[in-house]
Amino acid sequence: MATFDFYVDEKCTVWQRVTFEVEAETEEEAKKKAVKLFHRGEYDNGSSDCETIYDTMEHIASPKDNGGEATLELYTNFGRDELLTDNKNLD
Repeated sequence: MATFDFYVDEKCTVWQRVTFEVEAETEEEAKKKAVKLFHRGEYDNGSSDCETIYDTMEHIASPKDNGGEATLELYTNFGRDELLTDNKNLD
């Protein structure tokens, strides 16, 4: 009897840590500048580092939590990666 391979893609969320520097005369001034950058979304200035925190990864179980889009997809894995089904309409 033959065997056939399949795979499931799962949509997940994960936290990332972006580290950056702020130039300032004092720690208090640096904190204020960092808060302003944060609220403007300007903390990632091209010289920052980004680290994925893998132990925070969580599966998005329901398409309702993903704007109505699938969070699980089943594919064939024998040369053509064909989408067979997903969980978009299972809720």
